[in-house]
Amino acid sequence: MARSSVRWFAAILALSAAVGAYGQQAPRFAAKAQLDTTSLKPGGKARVAVELEIEKHWHVYHPITMGVGLSTEFKFSGPAWLSVGPVRYPTPALAEFAGIEFLGFESGELFVAELTVAADAPLGPAELKIDVTGLACKETCIPVRTSTTLKLEVRAEGGGEANGELFTKAMKRMPPALASAPYLAGSSATITPKIEVMGRGELAVKLKIQPAHHILDPEPGVEGLIGTRVLIEGADGIEFGEPAWPAPKIRKSEIGEAREHAGDVTVRLPVEVIDRKFKPGPQRLHMLVYYQACADSGQCFRPAYAEAILEFEVTGTSKADAGTETGGGESSVAGGGAAGSGGSTEGAPVRSAAAKPTGGGTALEWVKWEPGLPERLSREGRIVYVDYTAEWCLTCKANKNFVIEVDPVRSRLIELGAVMVKADFTREDPVIFEALKKFGRGGVPLNLIYAPNRPEEPTVLPEVLTSSLLLSRLADASAGKTTVHKETFFGLGLAGVFVFALLGGMLLNVMPCVLPVLSLKLFSLMQQAHDSPGRVRQLGLVYGLGVLVSFVPLAALVASGQSWGRPMQSPVFLISMSAVTVAFGLALLGVWELRLPGIVERSAGAVTTREGFGGSFLNGLMATALATPCVGPFLGSAVGFLASQPPAVGVLGVMTVGVGLALPMVVLAWVPAWRRFMPKPGIWMVTFKQVMGFVLLATTLWLLSTLRFFVTATELLAVLTFLLAVGIACWVLGRITLSDSTVRRAGLWLTAIVLMAAGWRTGQWLFPPDAPVAAPVSEAATGVVRG
Repeated sequence: MARSSVRWFAAILALSAAVGAYGQQAPRFAAKAQLDTTSLKPGGKARVAVELEIEKHWHVYHPITMGVGLSTEFKFSGPAWLSVGPVRYPTPALAEFAGIEFLGFESGELFVAELTVAADAPLGPAELKIDVTGLACKETCIPVRTSTTLKLEVRAEGGGEANGELFTKAMKRMPPALASAPYLAGSSATITPKIEVMGRGELAVKLKIQPAHHILDPEPGVEGLIGTRVLIEGADGIEFGEPAWPAPKIRKSEIGEAREHAGDVTVRLPVEVIDRKFKPGPQRLHMLVYYQACADSGQCFRPAYAEAILEFEVTGTSKADAGTETGGGESSVAGGGAAGSGGSTEGAPVRSAAAKPTGGGTALEWVKWEPGLPERLSREGRIVYVDYTAEWCLTCKANKNFVIEVDPVRSRLIELGAVMVKADFTREDPVIFEALKKFGRGGVPLNLIYAPNRPEEPTVLPEVLTSSLLLSRLADASAGKTTVHKETFFGLGLAGVFVFALLGGMLLNVMPCVLPVLSLKLFSLMQQAHDSPGRVRQLGLVYGLGVLVSFVPLAALVASGQSWGRPMQSPVFLISMSAVTVAFGLALLGVWELRLPGIVERSAGAVTTREGFGGSFLNGLMATALATPCVGPFLGSAVGFLASQPPAVGVLGVMTVGVGLALPMVVLAWVPAWRRFMPKPGIWMVTFKQVMGFVLLATTLWLLSTLRFFVTATELLAVLTFLLAVGIACWVLGRITLSDSTVRRAGLWLTAIVLMAAGWRTGQWLFPPDAPVAAPVSEAATGVVRG
């Protein structure tokens, strides 16, 4: 019987682990490759198409990541006589999630590359292996990898055409070249052919707009019209400035004053190699022009892409690398080479936050983190802001896009001349991980502010930032002060969290699940000890050991992760925990009743009367099992916080809850006189149970307050609809009585499950996700839309 209770408790822990890890499961990701010919010919050419299969609703990224995600990359491995040209990417979807734009691909897209066969290629079979890597995202982001092998055959006469429909489809999905794009024929993009390390160049995009037509300015002036955008693939160490457009022409109509361009238009973008360690060599970057063309008669056409490839070479080393100022009105940090600053960054010029001009003023400019760089800059008298971030970290994105990069924080950082340093933990760099551990973190986000000349005492900010908090900490930094921030749980410091965990564990003893059997356990201890005080104390300690052992699996679960912030950054996890807290809260309010399996409940009395130390140890295990229905949501919230702490702190916090659960029984075993103060079961238990139900519903509000950072307001309404369905399902389960047949019980459970599933779908139907920004504009706003 005791073994059954242990198995049941293990199942509860496994279910909790599954809920927490659900949002981190890798999606299906596969590749299939095909040739446009039945066989290769020596000295000939062919094309290979790679089709990616991605799990529904997941996406991967275009090389132009727009600061979000990682490029989908292809690596070809084959015989030496076969060369593979650059991969052509299909037209991406421009979409938006939580206010962050991205260019992405879903399942079924085709990627094409050209194969060149050497003239001396041997006849016969061969293989071409294709490895694909990328970042797949839905509510959360997970690195993905797959590979496929293509069988080749080389024949002297070559082969016939193959997979014609597939390649026709693939080429139709490719964006047209800028020089031949609809309404832009003859356009071009030219870049300075050679740019020195730490030097500058220019990209000129010359748009030739078809007569009697126009395109829209980046700021079109009329809601619903889509502005023209120049999108460029990012490369570490190379930075493109904001595009400079000529003055637009204003067209007045019944829909407003539209800003547009016609004729020949040249858009100029400064380009700079900002990494002094950049490896010289040829560069090849993708560029897309996203535009909406309109006829002067008033008809606007569907938004489209035009593609160009930017090819140039990074050469040599400029004077800026030797430590001279960059000039041109940009502020820089001269390389002072302060002692202890780290040889890798000594002498490197670093710009302040105000160094990057934009069309609307100035914007923040980030420099790459290196060990010792923030400390060196602080010693040189600068305010330094360090953002430890990752592409899969939704909290990091929310902090940057809704707090750091917007006014008034942005303006204040520029005013102070703060140096913005970015530590990218996307690929879990071990050097950055060691830096995180110095601040007691096992993952991102981590935000620091170094005051001038205070390199050893940075201000550590909380994980979720607010404008008021950040402005206050910047004011402290400008005054040379450092503020120590301690992560909190409901306003508690770390020491307070352990006190909370201890009291929470003790509180479990008076939960409705445990309290009715507490007196029975004490009576059992006395009977087993034959009224010997020494024996009672020993049995009490063994009981406590049983409780602590039962908490070890949960502590191991907390210690097993590496990126501790991920569970509470997963919308799936937050929604799942919200549903659990609603269900348990309604159970405590009496809407329905959650019971242990009957065999376990019936075994409780037998286990508690078992003689000896073995029986007391099993008593401890049973206490945790009995507490599980009441404590599940509490542990879910607490583990969410403990998971954001270093592993040792998380494990100690979980075990502290176990100590709290065991402590009252151990104390009562050691101090017999206190047993008379044990509360007797009564009507007060009903009131207490209902109060705890409202506490759990309040916990749901806390979970939803975290979820709001990762979903739109519309999506949050859909989640609330689902939680309403969870409540109705619990009400249905409350119709179950002890006298019901197995068939009726199963029918009511099935009805409850169907109601919850229907609630999820109804929420999505009533409150559909916001449409992608690339959706065709309406006729009411722009006139006729042509395909």
